Amino acid sequence: MKAPGYRLLPLKVLLVLALLAAGIFLVLRPGYQHEVELQDRARQHRMQQLKIAFDSFIQQRRHDLEVLVHSPALALYLNQNSNFHADLAAHTFLSVSALHGHYDQIRFIDNTGQEQIRVNRDMGYSYLVEETELQNKQHRYYVQAGLSLAPGEALLSELDLNLEHGQVEMPLKPMLRMVEPVFNLKERQGIVVLNIYGADLLENLQLALPEAHEVVLLNARGGWLAGGGDKDWQFILGGPEAYLSEKNPELWQHIEASEEGQVTHAGDCYSYRWYRAEGRQLQAPRWLLAERASGRACDALYTQYRDHGIGLLLFSAMVSLPLVLLWVHWRHRYSHARQRTEMSEQQLRLITDQVGQALIVVDGQGNVSWMNPEAERVLGWSEGELSGRNLHQLVHVTSDGKMLHEGECPTMLTLRTGQRHHTEHSLFRSRQGDILTVRLTVTPYGNALERGAILSFSDNSQNTERERRLRHQASTDELTGVLNRRATLARMQSLMDTTGPVGVMLLDIDLFKQVNDNYGHAAGDQVLIHFCRTIGTLVRREDLFGRIGGEEFLLVLAESDPQGLLQLAERVRQAVQYSPCLMDDIEVPVTVSIGAAVQQGEEEVDTLIARADRALYQAKNQGRNRVEWSPM
Repeated sequence: MKAPGYRLLPLKVLLVLALLAAGIFLVLRPGYQHEVELQDRARQHRMQQLKIAFDSFIQQRRHDLEVLVHSPALALYLNQNSNFHADLAAHTFLSVSALHGHYDQIRFIDNTGQEQIRVNRDMGYSYLVEETELQNKQHRYYVQAGLSLAPGEALLSELDLNLEHGQVEMPLKPMLRMVEPVFNLKERQGIVVLNIYGADLLENLQLALPEAHEVVLLNARGGWLAGGGDKDWQFILGGPEAYLSEKNPELWQHIEASEEGQVTHAGDCYSYRWYRAEGRQLQAPRWLLAERASGRACDALYTQYRDHGIGLLLFSAMVSLPLVLLWVHWRHRYSHARQRTEMSEQQLRLITDQVGQALIVVDGQGNVSWMNPEAERVLGWSEGELSGRNLHQLVHVTSDGKMLHEGECPTMLTLRTGQRHHTEHSLFRSRQGDILTVRLTVTPYGNALERGAILSFSDNSQNTERERRLRHQASTDELTGVLNRRATLARMQSLMDTTGPVGVMLLDIDLFKQVNDNYGHAAGDQVLIHFCRTIGTLVRREDLFGRIGGEEFLLVLAESDPQGLLQLAERVRQAVQYSPCLMDDIEVPVTVSIGAAVQQGEEEVDTLIARADRALYQAKNQGRNRVEWSPM
């Protein structure tokens, strides 16, 4: 018969093992949770970098597309439909292709699906496709979808393989297409299509990840686009294992059920997020954006700690000093975890230092807590100088206390509402006092009680200046530098809507055809320029003066009366008569006939100009070089 102590021995052993197991669990748990937190933070950072890279790439392409859609050259081509304007529009497309290099094709396709302008890029060289080689694309899905878009809307296609004459182009050429309709006088004229190299997008995404990680991309149906090895593009080519959704339906259902997460597939860990490109009125497909850590399952850390715990339990059961050994091990693990934390933070800083975007992190009060070198370069301040200081007071307020934006500061608005904010034209003040135009995205993080924000921005000053020049070119007569017909009439309508009665003069240079016949067209151009300069010395800053025909001009005066209008018209006539145009020591006499009229009541633009035109006709019939007045 066993002694009572022996009878309890198995229970005592189990109790000791349970205590040892509990102690080991309590010792290992902090390190495990800490490493899990570090892995989660690193994973979230990598996925955020992928999203930033994707968004930035798509936003840049959308900007190029809008430049082409609203280009003056394309508008002139659609209005005039001449060979000259067609060549001008084609060379605008050619310039964008050569400048950026991201586009396999840039096309203008009319409402029938026929290519009218097409620029190809091959081996780093951009060229215009001959008219005989242009194709009809009416049956392509992106053409049909693009022709149904409303003004201002754009379409981003699926990432697929390029087709030429109905066949997959070899070698394989992944392609994205961005489409926006072109409207003229509220009528759709066609669409502009950018064929974007898919390889450029994938390369940008890969550059956003550390070397040990590989970018993975699938479409919404589970077809492999990148990162699948031999399975890439098989859903188009008809090969085996084309879709992950068919190969592993249970795994795919799990992925579809959540917006982001981690899964282990074929021994590799995949971190994923469902992604859809964002932009103003942009219709875009949904992709599964992921990054893969090869040769490592997602639960590798758990397996590592589990096996380690079992080993410690066995070891502690066999040796005489388990508590001491556990304490030493815990200290070792704690020190190791701290080193890994510091190393991970250094790696995260190194990654953000290499990002092309300027990044600033602010706390809930808008005080700077961190910034990367690109932000230091753009603003001129170092991280040490801005740390702890209110960003709004530094970059949104000038030295004399003037606010650089209307309404609430975008950063403070995001901190207050928790909503992401993006603008293409935000104003920042640099340390040197320069006012920069930046493309700004403010993204909140944290909860409502501990909210902060990440500012991602880049200097957009050159694009803003280029847009200003384009707007100026669209409203200016190229030869004389005065307003063109469309701008003159539009501003005249605006002036009539906001002020009292306006006065108009319709001016026509007398016998201008004889100038061209006797002295040549170059001399005629000089006469037009000299005439505009003469008029410019007589009009006020608020008056409108524009060229509305070959040698016909329109002068519009705000809040005018008949007496003052006729007096100015006579001064204009005399100034032109007594200011001949001097060319190569030859004086070319210039005179002008003027028809004048003052707006009566709610008289419309066309009616007022028609009255002035009748007066001009009368001045011409009565001998030219005179002013005639049009009553009602």
